Amino acid sequence: WLKPFRHKLAFTNFAAFGPIGWTVSLAAMPLLQLILALWLQLYMQLISASPSLNVLQWNPHWECFAWNKNDCKGQAELRVKQWLPALDIDFANLIEFPDTSSILPAGWTALTAKCGLDTVSLVYNNRRWKPASLTGSRVDGCMEASDRPFVIQNFESTSSSGSTDDQSGTGDASSVASMPSSIIVIGAHFPHPPAIQFATPRALLQEMVFATGTRDVILVADTNMRSDISSASIASSVGMPGASSVGVPGTEIRTTSLERTCCWDTDYKPEMTFDRIIANFGRDITTKVLIEEPLPLWAQQSGGLRGASQQPRGEFHKPVHGVIALEQGSASDVPPRWWLTPSAASLPAVPNDHGSQ
Repeated sequence: WLKPFRHKLAFTNFAAFGPIGWTVSLAAMPLLQLILALWLQLYMQLISASPSLNVLQWNPHWECFAWNKNDCKGQAELRVKQWLPALDIDFANLIEFPDTSSILPAGWTALTAKCGLDTVSLVYNNRRWKPASLTGSRVDGCMEASDRPFVIQNFESTSSSGSTDDQSGTGDASSVASMPSSIIVIGAHFPHPPAIQFATPRALLQEMVFATGTRDVILVADTNMRSDISSASIASSVGMPGASSVGVPGTEIRTTSLERTCCWDTDYKPEMTFDRIIANFGRDITTKVLIEEPLPLWAQQSGGLRGASQQPRGEFHKPVHGVIALEQGSASDVPPRWWLTPSAASLPAVPNDHGSQ
């Protein structure tokens, strides 16, 4: 492939650059060929890397928007605007955001469910995914009376290059050869145990699997589940295909690591692993917590009212980014796709989210 360039390279007047130029002139051909060959090899590895899905889960909690100390609402919305393109997010579950319609950048769309004052917005990359048109491909509801909403949506790939999804029903990663052409995504805000009831979302998910034939499922949720409750158990409770019985480890289930994402008012205790991304397909999932302690000042909500009483501190959750690797190799080996996203380069710098300022 270098042949068309050899003639021009051979007659380049490197001597015009002085003594160093003579040395370059003698070594130019093999050296340039080596550099270009290495560059091409790296480029081909990047563009042929295993496909992956980028998923975001975040619940800044209602105090961020209602109390809005230090512009918490504006700062949270800014991060959504920046993270979606910068992380090339496929799906995001945004909880208790009052209105996502005005904050989503071009290329992302939200499906919103509201129960009382509680809101879930399941956001999807509309360049890569579209809601399926089949009957029964979208349902939403409340896990409690007028509270705790969820959205279940069957998405289809906008690209004809995606493979058919895992039809074996096992959720085995080896059966997934490339990007699925159809995925069911659940965005949810679970109640706190023991009030949580899975019967309704489980029945609705199973009906959707039957109606659409899609068995690849991602759950993106503030589960309100502590670390003693496994993600495999949660997957089984919601009726995810391929999940084992409740309480039995399911090797078919992939999950973000159990991070202490809740909450600022309780100083992020190790067992408070509420925010999770769980899938029944893919090679594995790597995890990145996007805001760490000490929290930035804008996230530290305090001294506001909850009803008629004063609440000392807000319950800010840390956002979780999960990367689902879909082929052989670890998700940590898959380069982020933002290097191919032109809009990411033009984004303003995200303020420091790893300090108190």
